[in-house]
Amino acid sequence: MTELEECLILSTIKEGAENPSNKRFSTKEIARCCRISEYTLFSVFKTKERLVGAANDYIMNEIIEASKKAAAASASVEEYVRKMLFFGFNKPMEMTFLANYGFWNGKTEKDPERISKDYEKAVIAAKEAFHFLKDYDEVVFFLVWSYITRNINYFVETVYDGIVRDSIEYRDFCASLLNAGASILVEGGKK
Repeated sequence: MTELEECLILSTIKEGAENPSNKRFSTKEIARCCRISEYTLFSVFKTKERLVGAANDYIMNEIIEASKKAAAASASVEEYVRKMLFFGFNKPMEMTFLANYGFWNGKTEKDPERISKDYEKAVIAAKEAFHFLKDYDEVVFFLVWSYITRNINYFVETVYDGIVRDSIEYRDFCASLLNAGASILVEGGKK
């Protein structure tokens, strides 16, 4: 990734976190932040959708890397969930961007190749994250991964939208909810 691509992606994340989907989201502002023209932005990413997709990929790669570290340092799903929840709270701009523009925001990805790649990437990340689970099929890994990452996003968003106040008690409550749901998925997925 070039410095310009990274600047554009980071500016997109900031712009997307501050402006909900298609409301005041400005590629002109993103270009201005990187001190380039909008023409140059589109010569790099071609379309707004590709730019947003690159920002989503960037964030998901951060989540996957954090997940690997959390998994390596965790003896159980519960411990892993707590580490990932705290990671999410340390990335409010990224979590808000995902809430506004992530693949789970209600906009359906139409490219079958992209859908397949995203699924495969999620399964690989989940198998690394949940190394303590054995003999589950990839659908269970995908569901547990999706459940945990999406809900972390929602829990963080409720704080940064001002709906609830952040506290250790709130984070502990969120972790217990996530762990309860994850254990149901895991129990239901045993072969």
